[in-house]
Amino acid sequence: MNKSFDREILRRKLSRRRALKASAAAAGAAALLAACGGSDDDGGGSSSGGSNQSGLIYKPAGTAGQAKVGGALKWFAPSEPRHFDIMQGLAPLNNLSNLTTDYMLNEKPNTLAPPEYSEVIADLATSWEWSPDRTTLTLKLRDGVKWHNKPPVNARAFDAEDVIFSWNRYSATSQGRANLANSVNPNAPVLSVTASDARTIVIKLKEPVVYLLSQLTPGQTGNFAIMPREADSGYDPRTNLIGNGPYTLENYQASVGMTFRRNPEYWDKASGGWAETIEYPTLPEYAQVLAQFKAGNIHTMTNGTNAVPRPEDVIVTKQDVPDAQILLVQAFGFNMGNTIQFGTQPTEANKAFKDERVRQALSMAIDRDAYIDAFYNVDVYAKQGLEVGTYWHTALGPAPGWRLDPKDTSKFGENAKYYQHNVDEAKKLLAAAGYGNGIEVLTSYIRGTELGADFQRTVEVRQQMLVEAGVKPTVNLIDYTSEYLPKYITAAGKFDGLVYRTGVAPGNDAVIWLNWRYKSGSGDGWIGFDAAGRGDGSGDPDVDRMIDKARGEVDVNARKAIVNDLQKHLAKKMYCISLPGQADTFDLAWPALSNYRYSNGDRRTPMFTTWVDETKAPINKPA
Repeated sequence: MNKSFDREILRRKLSRRRALKASAAAAGAAALLAACGGSDDDGGGSSSGGSNQSGLIYKPAGTAGQAKVGGALKWFAPSEPRHFDIMQGLAPLNNLSNLTTDYMLNEKPNTLAPPEYSEVIADLATSWEWSPDRTTLTLKLRDGVKWHNKPPVNARAFDAEDVIFSWNRYSATSQGRANLANSVNPNAPVLSVTASDARTIVIKLKEPVVYLLSQLTPGQTGNFAIMPREADSGYDPRTNLIGNGPYTLENYQASVGMTFRRNPEYWDKASGGWAETIEYPTLPEYAQVLAQFKAGNIHTMTNGTNAVPRPEDVIVTKQDVPDAQILLVQAFGFNMGNTIQFGTQPTEANKAFKDERVRQALSMAIDRDAYIDAFYNVDVYAKQGLEVGTYWHTALGPAPGWRLDPKDTSKFGENAKYYQHNVDEAKKLLAAAGYGNGIEVLTSYIRGTELGADFQRTVEVRQQMLVEAGVKPTVNLIDYTSEYLPKYITAAGKFDGLVYRTGVAPGNDAVIWLNWRYKSGSGDGWIGFDAAGRGDGSGDPDVDRMIDKARGEVDVNARKAIVNDLQKHLAKKMYCISLPGQADTFDLAWPALSNYRYSNGDRRTPMFTTWVDETKAPINKPA
C-alpha cells in the first residue's frame, strides 16, 4: 500500500473476501497445506485459543518446566532510542526498559490467550494494603533485590531510598508526571510517596482511584519507573541503562545493535530469564527483517508495536521456510492505535474542527472494513482457511468486555453511525458546516520508523479516504524527537491542523486509557479539546463527570456500564478519530523459541518467558 492507494481495489478485495468465506476457504487451505509440506501443529488450536482451520497454526506448548539456561535469543529492533532515560517517553526504549528494569508491580499473564489485565501481581513490592477509605496504599518491598553489577551501583541492594528518589525524579522531570503527581497537576491522584522504613512505601491519594495498582505496572517509558538513587549524580541515565531487571545491557553500537546478558542475581529465576544473551540488532528496513528471519539470524519477526510480519508475507514465508511456525495472535488491549488528533488552539487553521459535524464527517469518511482488510489481509487468510476476528476501534481498542462494538447498533445506539463508512453523508455534514467545496487541512506525521515500519502507510491510506470526502491536505513531515514529542504529543492540542499520533497510557485499564486521553487536564495524553469549541482546553463536563465516577467505582460491572456510556458519547463528539481498527494477526517464529507465546502479558516481554532450545531449527537443523 502506498500513495497510489486505489479505492476501487479495496472494494474488490472486500467483495472477494465475502465470496471466499462462502465457497473457497477449505480448498485453498488444503492446497496451501500441501505446498508447505504438512503441519507443525501439535494438536490444533492457536496461541490465543482460536480454531486451527487449516492445520497450519502452531499451538505453543508450555515448556517452562523443561527450560534450560543458556543460548542466545535473536530478536531485533526496527529503530534505536535516542537516549536511555526510561522516565522520558520513547517508543524504541520500551522493550529495553522492560528487560532491564523491574517496576513496583507486574501484570498477571495469561496462558494460550491474550492477557486480561484483571489482576496485578508482586514484583519489587511483595504485598500491599489499602486503608479503609482507600486513600492510603502501603507496599512492602522485596528482600534480596540487587541492582546490576555495573558502576556506580555495583550490585548493591535495592531499598526504599531508591523508590523515594525515583518518585522525586519522576515528579520533577518525567514526561508523564502529570498522570500521577498531584504536585504538578491538581487532577492527578498521588499526594505523596514516603518510606516508613527501609522496606515499606506509603502512597497517599487525594481521593480513591480504583486503577492505581495498574499505574504501578506501566511497562512503558515516560511513566513512574524505579531507578537507582545514583542516577544523575553518579551516572548519566541518558547514556547508561542500569536497572535491577532480568537482563543487563552489555554493549551497544549505534546503528548496529545491542547485546543483553542474563542477570545472575535476578530474584525471579523460576518464571523466565533463561537465555544467556539476547542479540538485538537494529534493522530499520522491513526487507532486512524478512531476509534475516529467513536466514535464521533472528528468531521471530514480531517486535513490540511493529506490524511484522506483514500479512501478505506470512503464507509465502512459510512456503519458503517450512520450519517456520505460524502462531495466531488475537487482538487485545485498550490502545485505540495511532489516532487523528485535532489542533485545538483558536486559529484559522483549526476553525473547522470546532464544529462536531466536521469531526463526524472525517470519521464517516473512513472505511474501517476496507482499512482492516488492506492491512491485515483478511481476505487472503480466509482463502487459506485462516479466519481471523476483526475489530473496529471506538475510544478503546479491542479489549474483551470493555469495548462496545459499533457494528452492534442494538447495543451501541444511534451514535454508531459515526463509525459507519458513508462518504455521501460526510459531504453533507461538511456542507452543513460551511465547507461544501471541501476543507483545507494542515496534516502532520513523522517521517521516520520510530512508530513502526508501516506507520506512514497507515497514514497515507486514511489520508486518501479523507480526500474522497473533500479534505485537501497539506502534508507536514516532522521529526520524532525534536518535533513530534514536544510539539504535538504533549502539547494538548496546541498546534495547527491535525496530527497522526500514538501514545500509551500509564497502565493497562479501560478507565486509565479514557482518563489519560479525554479527562481535562489529565496529563501527557490529554488532547486539549473543549465542548464549546473556544479553544480554552476546558474539556467536556459530561466526559469529566463520567470518568470521575468510573475512577471511584469499585464494582466492575458498574464501571463497565459507565465505560459503555462514555464510548457512545465520544462517538458523537469525535474529539479524535481512533485507528480504524485491527484484526487478529499471525506471528512467525523458529522452533528454537520454546515456550514462546505460551505465556502472554508479563511486563518483562516475551523475551523473558522464552528459552532457547538448541536442538531445533535454525540452530540445529536436520540436513
